[in-house]
Amino acid sequence: MSGENFPVYCGISLCVLDAKTDLGEDDTLTGLIERGLDRSKSEGKIVTYDHKIDEEFKQHLKLEVSLRECIKQGMKGFDVYYQPIVCAKSGRWRGLEALCRWNSPDFGPVPPLVFIHEAEQMGLIGPLGNWVLETAIGQCKYWGLDAIDGFLLEVNFSPLQMADRALADNVLQLLHQYDYPGSRLCIEITESRELNFSEHVIASIKNLLQHNIDVALDDFGTGYSSFQNLKNVLVSMLKTERQFVADIEQNDYLKNLFHTMVNLAHAASMELVAEGIETKSQLDLILETGADYIQGYYYSQPLPSSEMAKLIDKFKP
Repeated sequence: MSGENFPVYCGISLCVLDAKTDLGEDDTLTGLIERGLDRSKSEGKIVTYDHKIDEEFKQHLKLEVSLRECIKQGMKGFDVYYQPIVCAKSGRWRGLEALCRWNSPDFGPVPPLVFIHEAEQMGLIGPLGNWVLETAIGQCKYWGLDAIDGFLLEVNFSPLQMADRALADNVLQLLHQYDYPGSRLCIEITESRELNFSEHVIASIKNLLQHNIDVALDDFGTGYSSFQNLKNVLVSMLKTERQFVADIEQNDYLKNLFHTMVNLAHAASMELVAEGIETKSQLDLILETGADYIQGYYYSQPLPSSEMAKLIDKFKP
């Protein structure tokens, strides 16, 4: 180490095992201690491993097994829902955001934040994300939406998907397979601590942009947003998180902040999508800011393809 001095840190995890915790048929005392230590490490505090935590752990294992089996069985229980994106000026439906949903045969409907996180941790987000992308492209092609001028399909990508060096090639292959124009697709990525805008990630984004595929930065303005990213990553669109809209009628600070974000986006030649619009008063205030597009329950909640098929005429001029 060239004679340099480096600080060395030692971490200690402590678990207290409740004596009343019963051992199951497949349990061992060592196994319970290991689970308790894992819980202690993840929470950063002393943990008493009791019956409640033990049951949560076993349910978590069952969820992992169910998720893995459903993905292996041709995406069993998974579906793609669609929520419209509306042009602020005209009120015309301009695009659709594809949203993954999972109805587990063992647990029933599982929240997206739960099963997507699990898929990431288990290394399954790649096949799941690719399935969502292909399903959405195929569905919009079937509806003929790719032929409508200005239509845009938005598909969410996990930070782990963005780290895949084959990302751009996989997307372009699907577009060619379905004869779907790149100008009708937008890859939506969320800024988070897991998303590292490394050289190859930036190269993938530039490759997508060169093929007329839009790239949107979701949840802009939240804890992990970085103006440095806006300089290095030439995204086409910013999407604000619903927390900026929820209390905007009574909060002058949020109104001014939203104006600032819209001005920032436009100054960088980007468009801004305001998410989470649920009331007419929220809509009126957001329209005053100059936002380009609106998304939220005020227009429609996410719908399965069977329900969205009845509303396709809203995209036609």
